[in-house]
Parts: sequence; structure tokens; C-alpha cells
Amino acid sequence: MFCYHQVLEEKDALRPDEPSRTEFKNDLDIIKSLFNVLSVPNAAQRLVDGTLPARAACITFDDGYLNNHEIAAPMLEEAGLPATFYIATGAIESGIMWNDLVIETFARSRHTPKFTGAKLKKNSEQSSGYAAVNNVISAIKYKPLNERWQLAQEFYTANTSDAVPRLMMTPDRIQDLSKRGFDIGGHTVNHPILAEMSDEDAANEIKNSIAWLAEVTGKRAYSFAYPNGKPGVDYNERHSQMVAGAGCKAAFSTTWGVGKSSSSQYEIPRIGPWWRTGRSVSTGLLRLYLGSYAR
Repeated sequence: MFCYHQVLEEKDALRPDEPSRTEFKNDLDIIKSLFNVLSVPNAAQRLVDGTLPARAACITFDDGYLNNHEIAAPMLEEAGLPATFYIATGAIESGIMWNDLVIETFARSRHTPKFTGAKLKKNSEQSSGYAAVNNVISAIKYKPLNERWQLAQEFYTANTSDAVPRLMMTPDRIQDLSKRGFDIGGHTVNHPILAEMSDEDAANEIKNSIAWLAEVTGKRAYSFAYPNGKPGVDYNERHSQMVAGAGCKAAFSTTWGVGKSSSSQYEIPRIGPWWRTGRSVSTGLLRLYLGSYAR
């Protein structure tokens, strides 16, 4: 399961992990040449049934960025590859995610942005660029939802006079992706750390996002992706039960690895395009094989 968030027209130093259009084209060429790419509903069911073909893979996108519709989807269609888009529905309504509000502050500020709303890492005053962005995001990430959003907003308004940009898709674009045959999955409303919430609030985050997607697309979401996605840190078994209770048939973490017949259908691991991180294609394949064998 290959996990993406955005595809950019050009590289962005403040978002170095996000591929450019050119890099994504190369990713798709590699994935198509090496793997049997399936839709998530097909692959997840065949994982349970034990009928996955050799080198089966899926392509997924988290959050619901506008460039998923404008850049990634047409490229996927040109390559003839399916994909699932996991939507944080609250971000669709607001137009931007809190972490991108932090990044946009650094991108748009005419001076070095100052942040005093939460404790930063030591020596953060000496950091700049991507390191400075990570310092602020790390300081906010595990705050309660309302406080997290308020801190990001205050940081933005204190350091730039620009209007807040819309970086996310609109409901009509999500509907369009669904009509074009792309799979749409749940990703909560507000992209919270589920493990930090009460069970009632976490369940509402999951089921309300699924209900929102059903209203927009006319379809029940088959699968779900946990925000942040670290097992035992960002979510736990209770949340897997909530996802199942909301009607989803599978769920995905961000644990690096491959799914196999022994994998829980509500805790399927995902990987990233390792060839863009300095590791060769063959070395990464070997790592995946050995890791799968050891588990």
C-alpha cells in the first residue's frame, strides 16, 4: 500500500516529502512496472481471502488536497491505475488543515515568524525552513483540537496579513473523483489524534466523517485511514472496533510494511516510495520481503 498526501507542480522546500509532478510520474512508472496495482476494496478483500496476486499493491492519498484532484487523479487515469483518497472532512469545509496553516505562515511571512503559543524544541530559535516548520508543528500536534486550531490561526494572523488559502478539495471535486471511479475513504472529521480523545468523541469523529462522505458521494466508504496512523500512539484497538462499527471493511495505519494473510484487516500497514529517499528500488524490495518474512 503506497501512501501519499500531495503531488505538487514543483518541489517545495517547506514540504520536501511531497513529490513534484515529475517525481510522481516516475513513481507511477516504477509502481506500474513492478506491482500488480489493485483498488483498495479489491485488495483488502483478497488479503482476507488469501487470494492476493504476487506483488499486489494499492495507491492511497490522505487528507483531501486539491492537487489530488487537479494533478494526481489525471496522472493516475493516464497510467490506468486505481487509487483511494482518504478525506478529512472538516478540512474540506475549512479549506485548509492546521499544519498547512503553519507551513503557509512560513511561506508567506516577510520576516522570520515568531511562535510563543507552546513549548518548542530546544534551540528552535536557531532553526529555519523545514526544521522551523517541524518545531512549530510538533509543538501543536498533540494539543486538544480546538487549541491546536486556535494556535495555528493565531500564528498565521500574527505573522502574515494574507487571506487564508484553500488547499483542500471541495465537495464537488470529491464527488467528481468518485464518479470517475476512484475510491473514497474515511479519515475522520478534524484529523485528531484518536488516542488522545474520549471514546465518544473518537467514535463521532469516525462515524460523522463516514456519514459526510456517504452524503457527498452516495456511497458508503469501504475503508478508513487512521490520522497520523502510529499503532498504540495515535490509535488503538478500540478505534479499530469503532471503524468496523461505522461500516468500514478495512483500515490502514502508517506502519512501514506490507499486508499479508495474517494482517488484521483493520490495521493494514503502508509504505512510501522509498526510491526517493536514497534507497535503491531493489534494496527497498528486499527490505520489504525480509520484513514481511520476519513478522
